[in-house]
Amino acid sequence: MQQLTAAITDEELGGGPFVIVRSVYRQFQGEKQHVRDDRYETYGTVHPAKLSDLELLPEEYRHETVLIFHSPVSLSLGVRLDDMTFTAPDRILYRFRTYLVISVRDWSSCGFCKALAVLQKEADQ
Repeated sequence: MQQLTAAITDEELGGGPFVIVRSVYRQFQGEKQHVRDDRYETYGTVHPAKLSDLELLPEEYRHETVLIFHSPVSLSLGVRLDDMTFTAPDRILYRFRTYLVISVRDWSSCGFCKALAVLQKEADQ
């Protein structure tokens, strides 16, 4: 298990730092209100998505810039925390750009999480 964790942080295999931003919102009178952003600084591998990965994505993302992030920190597509509070899909800050997580494979039993994330255009951020 230790060898796999070492592999996803190895610089020679594409390891590098990135920041995971998890936004928490509260539903109030039919409107979502931003509560806070939780930031998790981590280190993992980053690679361009393969054709086999892109084929599993919705059509709208197949022609966008999609990266694969392997992280020792769990990534999320968003969850409902209670009746009024929820998190949005995670955003990843990597090399001065923001990527939106669109697919997650939880391999926490092996010590990592694999996520596909699409580059957000400046107007979407």
